[in-house]
Amino acid sequence: MKKTILALALVVCVIAILLFLWLSAGHNRKPASTPSEHLSVSTPESFSFFDLNASSRFTDALRSVLREKLGADAYETKTIIDLELHDKGFLAANFPDLDALNRQLNYLPGERVEHDTVQLTYRYARHENTPFEFVRIMFSGASGAPLYIKIQAKQEGVGVLDAIRGKYGPPATRQWADGNGESHFWEKQGDILIISETKNRIGVPQYFFGFYFVNNMKALLEKEQAVRLQRRKDLEKTGQTAF
Repeated sequence: MKKTILALALVVCVIAILLFLWLSAGHNRKPASTPSEHLSVSTPESFSFFDLNASSRFTDALRSVLREKLGADAYETKTIIDLELHDKGFLAANFPDLDALNRQLNYLPGERVEHDTVQLTYRYARHENTPFEFVRIMFSGASGAPLYIKIQAKQEGVGVLDAIRGKYGPPATRQWADGNGESHFWEKQGDILIISETKNRIGVPQYFFGFYFVNNMKALLEKEQAVRLQRRKDLEKTGQTAF
């Protein structure tokens, strides 16, 4: 009888120890990574468009999500980068820092400068029950980071402007020198959101939205400049050893 009791006590002790170890392992185990953790990096958050923000990274899954919201896309790589939102000279007159960045990225004046990019263009977003006539999203081909987003809308753009005001607060506003429009803008964590409000030739309201992820663009610029510098050094070295 005593042996039976001792045996039962031993079994209970073993079960208790195993249960303790199992609970401890479960408590210390790191939770499984969520998909968003794999698609983003530590980048200062600023502005977002359909949950696409500075920390997002281009993937097939992200492209599918954007297709669901904006319709079919035109996919291109190795494209030029043009930060102008609408009229040529707009940035130089109103946002000189963005204009300087645009000129640095296009370092060969008058020539086509292609970059390692992924460009998605949506021309039928209105068919997906959105107010947008045109959407273009530019990503870095190397890092997948978004660089900028350009959007065009007509009368319905006023509702988008109001929603953005509600989300980010009152903007700063600049009147155009020619009196034909005005631009509202926000700055956050070094990034810039611009909304230009004007009318076309027949008096229809037009809205131009520009999301500029400046930190990501500067990272791309630094990488490209480093590559060009190394290429120049390699050419000089080859020239010195050619004879």
